[in-house]
Amino acid sequence: MAWVDEILEARAEPIAQAVLPLVLNGPRWRHRRVISIAPLSGTIVRRRVSVDFTVPPQFHDGLRLPVERGRTGADDQWVVPLGWLARRPLVSFDLKDAEERAMPRMLAAQTGRITRDMLLLAATEGGLGEDETERGNEVADLAIAASAFEAPQAPSELVERARALDLGSDFTGLLELAARGFLLLTVLPGVAGRRVVKWQTDEFRRPVRPSFEPLYLDIQIQGINEAASTHVEMDLPQTLQAASFRLIDRRMLPDPRADGRPRARIVPLPHGERQPSTNEEHPRLMLGPVADAVDPHVGTNMLIRPGDFVGPAFVLVALAALIVAVGLGSGIYDLEPAQRSTAPSILLGAFSVGFGLFLRTEDNALVRALLQPSRAALGATAAALALAAIPLALRLGRGWVLGAWIMAACVIAVAGFVVLATIMSLTKAGRRFR
Repeated sequence: MAWVDEILEARAEPIAQAVLPLVLNGPRWRHRRVISIAPLSGTIVRRRVSVDFTVPPQFHDGLRLPVERGRTGADDQWVVPLGWLARRPLVSFDLKDAEERAMPRMLAAQTGRITRDMLLLAATEGGLGEDETERGNEVADLAIAASAFEAPQAPSELVERARALDLGSDFTGLLELAARGFLLLTVLPGVAGRRVVKWQTDEFRRPVRPSFEPLYLDIQIQGINEAASTHVEMDLPQTLQAASFRLIDRRMLPDPRADGRPRARIVPLPHGERQPSTNEEHPRLMLGPVADAVDPHVGTNMLIRPGDFVGPAFVLVALAALIVAVGLGSGIYDLEPAQRSTAPSILLGAFSVGFGLFLRTEDNALVRALLQPSRAALGATAAALALAAIPLALRLGRGWVLGAWIMAACVIAVAGFVVLATIMSLTKAGRRFR
């Protein structure tokens, strides 16, 4: 019995011949791609993808991966290109079929071999002749560099070299996709009829730092041109909502402010939106292929629901400010120690405990990062109230009481400013008054 690598060595070229037209004509056999994006924390985004496809019968024999070399059998499998993935580590990668059964995918070396043969075939179909030794060697070097396990250091240079060979847009486009990503080749027990395959992976992003600036996330949608229809949705935590959700493109465009030098710009792609998003709690877009998209993303401007935390937090801080203001205004510090009631200290202590109960832990790390300034301000207010109650409970002198209450007033004022700034920048109601 032959080893898998030996079988693949013999079948690599026929598989590449079948994969090439499938990759070039993805929207004709991939009916729908559904992408669900869930921010897990300030640095991790989980991407879930499902692809609904039908492999045309004329490619079934070419995609076959037999168990025994040179023979077909009931246990044979088929290699199917589901799409291109960005060149990043696959973290928590999980590939399943429609029945949630785990499925295998081809290893990096096997994927690289098929990708290389596919690029060489695309160059031949683009006009590369058998007698063109110099140009053939250049094509081979480019195909090897683009399909290697290690990502090329300068993929744009490879693309320019491929474009200079004048072998057609198919060869240049495929080489650019290979240089910037890799084919997801799954191994299926059968390809007849309509099928659904799903996968998920966690992607690391730049950390989302606590600030008073609006939170804007853009997620790459590399496969917008790989299916007839692409559905993108955001799985947001309960505390967050989307103020906007749209299709955008990242491009290098001349900047007149920088002497015409290229600079990364964000360009809206409204013509790619078949159906705009209208749901702030669960934003979703239905997209179609966009031929002129260079680096398509979906961008969302996220807001915090004021009633979940920042609204009640501001009410509590305002109530704390009222208590301290009444205490200072009524001259509580002028009372003799023997004349003081324990009621104020009990009130302040209980109020600080209430603050502590309100400082609950959010389930989502991204929400915790966004609310960190407000949570810290609320915690400081609770601590200031507790400290203000100590001189009253211990019946200390006038100076102690006055100093503790003035300190509490200052802390509460700063806390109120922090919570109000969060409301003004990260809530829909607050932005109306900016």
